[in-house]
Amino acid sequence: MNRCFNKKQRQAIELSACGVCQICGIQLPTNWHADHVIPYSKGGLTDVTNGQALCPKCNLNKGNKMKSIKLREWQQRALNQCMDEFSNGEKLFLTHATPGGGKTVHGLSVFNASMHTHVIILAPSRVLVTQWQEEAKKLYNVELKSSMIYSAQADFSQYQGIVMTYQALNENSENLRKFCSEHDTLVIADEIHHVADGQAWGDQFRNAFEPATNILALTGTPWASQGKRIAFVTYNQETKFATPDFTYDKTTAIADNVCRATEFTGMKARNLMFSDNETGVLLGPFETIQDAVDNNIPHAYTKALSSLKHFKSLFTEADRTLSDLRETTPDAGGLIVAPSIKAAKEFKDELFMLTGQDYRIVHSKTEKPHNSINEYRKSSERWLISVDMVTEGVDIKRLQVGLFLSTKNTELFLRQVIGRIERRRSSHSETDKSCFFYYTKTPDIDELVAEFEEENERGIALSEEQAIPNNKGNGGGGGGPDDSVSLDDLETELSSLTARGMTFSRAVVRLAIARKRRSGTWLHDVPTYIVCKIIVEEMSHEEDQDATAYQEEDYDAPIEVKSKRLRTIIIRRVNKKLGAHLSRQPTGPEISSAHRKINMRIGIQKTNDDTSIELLERKLEYITNTRASLWL
Repeated sequence: MNRCFNKKQRQAIELSACGVCQICGIQLPTNWHADHVIPYSKGGLTDVTNGQALCPKCNLNKGNKMKSIKLREWQQRALNQCMDEFSNGEKLFLTHATPGGGKTVHGLSVFNASMHTHVIILAPSRVLVTQWQEEAKKLYNVELKSSMIYSAQADFSQYQGIVMTYQALNENSENLRKFCSEHDTLVIADEIHHVADGQAWGDQFRNAFEPATNILALTGTPWASQGKRIAFVTYNQETKFATPDFTYDKTTAIADNVCRATEFTGMKARNLMFSDNETGVLLGPFETIQDAVDNNIPHAYTKALSSLKHFKSLFTEADRTLSDLRETTPDAGGLIVAPSIKAAKEFKDELFMLTGQDYRIVHSKTEKPHNSINEYRKSSERWLISVDMVTEGVDIKRLQVGLFLSTKNTELFLRQVIGRIERRRSSHSETDKSCFFYYTKTPDIDELVAEFEEENERGIALSEEQAIPNNKGNGGGGGGPDDSVSLDDLETELSSLTARGMTFSRAVVRLAIARKRRSGTWLHDVPTYIVCKIIVEEMSHEEDQDATAYQEEDYDAPIEVKSKRLRTIIIRRVNKKLGAHLSRQPTGPEISSAHRKINMRIGIQKTNDDTSIELLERKLEYITNTRASLWL
């Protein structure tokens, strides 16, 4: 079959188009193009039913739209599945891809491969609007206008689509509805769960895009319906969660070297003291934040996270890690997520006094915050302080350390924040495999961290296989400010580190950090969890040596000698494990109490010269196989 339309076919196509370009609507010039709707190279027929009349400019732009780039394997599979669903008459396709997985490229590839003439893109923020514009131009030479205003057809002809924030739905719903009814439009809703944040947006979304040909919905985090559901989205009747048509999860992204695996370091706020601002009475100390919440201290959680003393403790640990990273990656950056604008300003002032650096803050009341974020992205500045601004979609791949002090600890919010530090720059760099997340320990966040770590562990295991061929239960974070009680004092301690399916105690983490500091530069690139693992193995080896030394004793030795040696090993083992757990030398009463509890657990009253070898061996086995926390 001929590639070009013949004279009679051209006449029929021009007549059908009423003499105007079928994209921009201007009068067809004498050199107008007869174009294949489905490209000839993709099997489109040279037939009037597959022809359209275009001005030269629109046809060239359409040709640019067919530009091809190499997609990741998941993006190609998602594209193929999406095209099949749309061709079978489905209106909406929902893609759930983990933060940092490449949703922007996926969305643009769908528009590039589809036959839609125009695209409308909705994004949560102005920063993301700019990113969509830049990526569309860079990848597919698609020009997007960042507003709904089309003053004339000549203005319209320069663009193939519109990109705007969800907030703009309120004033542009009717204009968007008219636009969709007049054009073959693909709507791309980035982080579509935002439509569920308020019923008004949901109503505007339904009204605006009911006439749209298709909708591609994107999300980095699964979400459940909270009452009213998003138009056109399918939900699981039992779980109430939205049902994705395609999922690219965190586990697979780690295995594909698309995302970094996160090391989680929990810091515990303890011995909190509060003062009643009316009476001056001191309240406390409370051993944990949860204890303060349970004792009805107003907004204990928020006050603890806003404490400068607590912030400095977390920052000191996080900044050391960032310094280690910058030894080999000079522009590595860190993100501080503050609990409020007031706290963010106090953090900024405190850091200036500590470091002499005037770190920038971005929040909703910052003048042109998206400009500040872009400036940080292109710089090599160490830290960026944010209040709910750099939480989703924002692509700053040099971010590799996160310091989380927000009172919002829902799974959706945490995944979005962690997603900012998980985006890999290079799939081949060993120093780009890990990122580091520092947070304040609470039962709710610990539970989520355990879930995230399971994903990390599965992703790393899968990678190794492939390499061989708003507040949730904290009780004190919500509501407005309450100044009747103020935080008077607290202590912060390094509590634990979780990485690669292993959790290391505070004592082991401190030993690992100290060893890295003493090493000079050669341990800088070694993740902390590996040093922790080495230390644990060394401790275990020492214990094995103790046991071996006892087992290799001369069996002909008198019972009194063997008993004495065994009691010596028991005493040394108890003291050592208690010291590691307490991060200090245990006191006499603590040691005595531990022995009493151990004896009680194994069914003996006390150990002395009359205790049998069998009972002493049972005691040593119990000590070896249990945690010191059980003895206190």
